[in-house]
Amino acid sequence: MANSIREMIQGLTGDGIDLIQGSVVSLSPFRIQAVNDNKLIISTVSLVIPSRLGTFELGDRVHLLVLNKGKKFYVLDRA
Repeated sequence: MANSIREMIQGLTGDGIDLIQGSVVSLSPFRIQAVNDNKLIISTVSLVIPSRLGTFELGDRVHLLVLNKGKKFYVLDRA
């Protein structure tokens, strides 16, 4: 039985997906920086953002699914 969201997602999808937290650091161009990795800054080219999330403000925290070995990131929800 999974003890965390990360374990549940990995149990459903295998080891190719991870869950991280990010923070909006720029609105134009839109960029999200990984909370625990200052070097990982993700641009819209690599992001999939559901329309239900609407607009973001600087400093907003989000949960991200890391897909395709870090080549694509899916914004799950605000943290």
